[in-house]
Amino acid sequence: MVHDFKVRLKSFSTTAQCSSWCKRIFNLRDFWLARDLGLSTLGAVAYLDAPDAETATWFGVGSFLERYQAELGRLNPLLKSEFSDLYDLLKIFLAQQLAVDEQQLAYSDHKALPGFHIHGPHLAYARQRSHIPHFDRPYASLCWKHEGVDDRCTLDHRRQLSFTLTLQLPPDGGGLRIWNLQRSQALGMSVEALKARLKAEHADVHRYAVGGLLLHTGQELHQILAWDSQPSDQERITLQGHALEIDGRWILYW
Repeated sequence: MVHDFKVRLKSFSTTAQCSSWCKRIFNLRDFWLARDLGLSTLGAVAYLDAPDAETATWFGVGSFLERYQAELGRLNPLLKSEFSDLYDLLKIFLAQQLAVDEQQLAYSDHKALPGFHIHGPHLAYARQRSHIPHFDRPYASLCWKHEGVDDRCTLDHRRQLSFTLTLQLPPDGGGLRIWNLQRSQALGMSVEALKARLKAEHADVHRYAVGGLLLHTGQELHQILAWDSQPSDQERITLQGHALEIDGRWILYW
């Protein structure tokens, strides 16, 4: 079952492939969406553009489903054209990791394609408190009727995965901290109890490597690992996305 899925860091691509994809990302700089601090995205993203109420409160942002839909309509054709080789490889790779046939994975015309985080240098990134611990719930605010889910159905959050492919790293590297704490457990805890649990419990650190893809459920509390970010450093670039299983078919999106 996916809710028992163990975190995996697997070799996905060569440094030459990552360099080629980064060059294309920079060629599309005019299409980057400025977010906060030094972060830009190339692609629409549900957790920033159309988060559900719980996520919006957690991150202190608004929710604009219309903006998400407009941006995916504008950017999906561009991403599909420029990164078709990457998306083809991603389907093959994830099918292998999920032990399913490649035909059971699909990109939806009604969801944003997996896209790119581009973290430009910013001194705040060196502070761990600048990165908010969170659970992944991008599916919660999106409409899934085009993928065969009607209003009577409930999406199973246990059938979700999140992934990060590292394309470029600053000198200090990067990674993800993951606690052994499920969202279902955290919902029953007070803020004080949650803080005490996190202070007392060790978080596993998963270091990124260029060409490596980190795959996890998104349902365990996780947080970007702080890194020393100097003004002269190169950008930290990752491909980000999620996979949600609906009636035996996995939808890849962001």
